[in-house]
Amino acid sequence: MTEEEKLTIKSFEAKIQQLIASYCALKKENDALLTTIVEKDKEILNLKTIAEQSKADYDNLKIAKIISVSDKDKKEAKLRITNMVRTVNKCISILTSDSEAMIDDEDASAEDNE
Repeated sequence: MTEEEKLTIKSFEAKIQQLIASYCALKKENDALLTTIVEKDKEILNLKTIAEQSKADYDNLKIAKIISVSDKDKKEAKLRITNMVRTVNKCISILTSDSEAMIDDEDASAEDNE
């Protein structure tokens, strides 16, 4: 084998070693990227779950807001009920006084007839 052939073979071996080193580096980088993809997929799934839960919570909050009564509404309802109770009490007292007057009139008529 000539000196030139030996140099060509050494150069070829060096290029093969360099190619193997590049392959190993790229394989390592590819594995790291695949691991990152798996982690990101898990994170995406987790965030989707959180987003769905947040949407459900928001919908529940909207429903609760619709159903809930404010303090002002409570006060107004209480005042209306109080006024209704007063009106009913007045009606009862008027009816009571009218019925007492009717009973007194009936008693007086009965005494006159005797």
